[in-house]
Amino acid sequence: MQRLMISAAALLTLAAAGGAAAQDQGTAYRCGDVDVDLQRTDSGPEIMIGDERRHLIRVRSASGARYESAGGGEPVLFWDKGATALLKVGATETLDCRRAEHGPFLPFEARGQEPGWLLEITADRIRLEADYGERTVTMPTPPPETGPGVRTYRAAREDHALDIRIADRLCQDSMAGTPYPKTVTVTLDHETWEGCGGEPRDLLTGARWAVTALAGADSVGERPPSMIFDHEGRLYGQASCNAYTTSYDLNGPEFSTGPVAATKKACAGPLMETESRFLHLLGEVRGYRIGEDRVLVLDAGQAGEITARRTE
Repeated sequence: MQRLMISAAALLTLAAAGGAAAQDQGTAYRCGDVDVDLQRTDSGPEIMIGDERRHLIRVRSASGARYESAGGGEPVLFWDKGATALLKVGATETLDCRRAEHGPFLPFEARGQEPGWLLEITADRIRLEADYGERTVTMPTPPPETGPGVRTYRAAREDHALDIRIADRLCQDSMAGTPYPKTVTVTLDHETWEGCGGEPRDLLTGARWAVTALAGADSVGERPPSMIFDHEGRLYGQASCNAYTTSYDLNGPEFSTGPVAATKKACAGPLMETESRFLHLLGEVRGYRIGEDRVLVLDAGQAGEITARRTE
């Protein structure tokens, strides 16, 4: 199974290319858990991978449009095939990409408590409901200002100024306890509120999770079970001995799985024992949480917990 992650080192070494060349709206893709935007400028094609920009050159290919990076830094390959694409950065594995309907990152939603507020950002507009819906402010969406791990939108009209800061930092909803991938700070005129945003599922997808403990037992044997979550609600991996697959669903802080299907290979006794404990717990999971250390805990109530760590 392909890994759906680009290493942090690879992203950091993507040299930013300067210039203010005119460019089109670009074509947005989602590659694993990374936003990618292919742009055609007066100085040639460019690609935005997260917050990093690289110049590209087009090379000959039997189908689609194949691009390679120009200049130094980690080599980048992007093969545009229309609705889908392939992305490879440096020595990382090739990522499957899908064209995003509304551009990279958008639409985006965030919310906060006390007083309750709801923020929606689309490609066309920003809509903020403040004071539990008593006040509503709508403005056109401006181009974002981007920096390492931060995206900022600044909008203004005659009667209001709106500043939105979206940070790539884990956020826990103060009411329900649901984990979110973004911490959001909203300033409307002279009032500032903090809350959470993004899609909770993004915290799970894009990587392999290695199980480190089952029901409090730190020993998970020589072949720890693994978990891979995709955006379509499928969960699969290795259960020590056999490959397995199931469905999963998130509802706030609640987590549930469907029936599990697994291969029927026989392994040594300790591996089969670990597998049996893991699959039993997986079927009993009713909640989940993720700590600041990015350790995932699936809560199976009285049956115990599955603890896993994200691997790059």
